[in-house]
Amino acid sequence: RAMAYQSVRELLNNTYKHAEATKVHIALNFVEDFLTILVEDDGIGFDVDLENSRSRQVRQPEGFGLFSIRERIRSIDGRMLVDSREGHGCRVLLSFPVHSS
Repeated sequence: RAMAYQSVRELLNNTYKHAEATKVHIALNFVEDFLTILVEDDGIGFDVDLENSRSRQVRQPEGFGLFSIRERIRSIDGRMLVDSREGHGCRVLLSFPVHSS
């Protein structure tokens, strides 16, 4: 739960700082054994490939960042998919495994 909250908080912070968005949509669902969260905005978008290469080169200690979100989710067997292009907003799908207890 904490990782899901922290990841969404960071995505919203990125939207606020960088996207110039007027709308943000968040959807939560349970699909099989996963909690899925979709965060979608109507902002300026970005080149995903360029961002991925940039995040591998420079780590920014002040932020959680897309790379860090992806790696932390991956560490618990979750997934993160990013769909964005310049001028067309951004969609991020997070999938967190749900273990019944």
